[in-house]
Amino acid sequence: MIETRTELPIAQQSAVRLVLLVTYKCNLGCRYCFVPKADAHMPLRTLRRAVDFLLSSRKKGLQIHFFGAEPLLLPFASYRKMVSYARRRMAETGKKIDFILTTTGVLLDDDKIAFFKKTGFTIELSIDGTPLSQNLNRPQKSGRDSYGILVKNLPRIFRSGISHRVSMVISPQTAPYVSSNFCHMIRLGFRRVFMMTACGMEWPPESLRGLRAQ
Repeated sequence: MIETRTELPIAQQSAVRLVLLVTYKCNLGCRYCFVPKADAHMPLRTLRRAVDFLLSSRKKGLQIHFFGAEPLLLPFASYRKMVSYARRRMAETGKKIDFILTTTGVLLDDDKIAFFKKTGFTIELSIDGTPLSQNLNRPQKSGRDSYGILVKNLPRIFRSGISHRVSMVISPQTAPYVSSNFCHMIRLGFRRVFMMTACGMEWPPESLRGLRAQ
């Protein structure tokens, strides 16, 4: 059988996602991170312009994805003001924007979770697996454990009912543990698991063999 595909007009393709790198600050020392670190964040006027830019699309299915370093180090008032502005502009245009935020989860608290739940955010938590893999890839800046700090927030996230998923990065160091790390995510309570390989790192042949085996 030969499969044929017909390209759809751009207005009929999947949702348009605008990824915003809202801050260069982070509270972890992830070994594969490609984002340069600096004490800088995106000003509110740029966030509002991003909303207007996205709403100029012919698509109705639109997404804004807040990314960083650690996006929760953006002053939280900026999220409140941007979402308020976006809701007004959505009402004016008849379009809908879905919000996604990728975070280490360390800085989440009840107030932030309540806001994200109320405004329909999807929270994407960056966890790379078991304590071993998490701390190999994503330790604190001091090199110490980050796993214990992160997982203490999971029960409140699950209880809240907020839309969530986990992003699990596979590095050459953690390639032999993909299966156990995936199973660990399920045991923690996640049901949506997104896996990707680390970018910009050298992958030795033995690591690639381990990844294929897993």
